[in-house]
Amino acid sequence: MSFHNEIANVKDENKPNGIRYMSLKHAIGLHPVIGGFGETWQLLENKFGLKEGENNEANILVKCAEFIETDRDAYQEVKDAHEKYIKCRVKLGLPKPKCSCE
Repeated sequence: MSFHNEIANVKDENKPNGIRYMSLKHAIGLHPVIGGFGETWQLLENKFGLKEGENNEANILVKCAEFIETDRDAYQEVKDAHEKYIKCRVKLGLPKPKCSCE
């Protein structure tokens, strides 16, 4: 599944909490906010009280999903702006910028 489908599953009130929990784990796997999966999970534990392997309240799952969705959207905006910047430089005949993020 895609990141957006997993987030939609987490937010879907008609789905059981187990499905929502697993969808959140999949979404984190597709877009870890910091470092990797473990670091992101720990951040969500500290920030929202998410508990691994336990029955988390639906509102906690949704808050976590919204948090990583917002981060992913911001990341995508930065990535798109960087690509636009590179295209503009190339169009002007300037060399592509050297970036440690590529």
